[in-house]
Amino acid sequence: MVTTGTPGSWLALDRTWHPADTLTLTLPQDFRFESIDDKHPDTVALMRGPVQYVALNAPEDFPHLRAPEDLKQAAPQVFTADGLTFVPLYLTGNNLYTSYFSRA
Repeated sequence: MVTTGTPGSWLALDRTWHPADTLTLTLPQDFRFESIDDKHPDTVALMRGPVQYVALNAPEDFPHLRAPEDLKQAAPQVFTADGLTFVPLYLTGNNLYTSYFSRA
């Protein structure tokens, strides 16, 4: 059974469940910019769903981040744009990373 929900509403799965049944949930997680606060609307974090993405080993003269649509998937949870690698904050390990960007 495949069913699609409506944003902002509940989705009822009305069926008889059996021990071997599984449920696969797919949620769209598009990239977006979120301003750090009202006083700095052009300083943004790169978000995907509830997860913040950061640039690994970004140079000091890091260019402005243009649009989330420029990001290309390189591996699961790894994206690239303009020669930079972006990963979820929780995957940074001991790498240097940049958390906030200037919106171009």
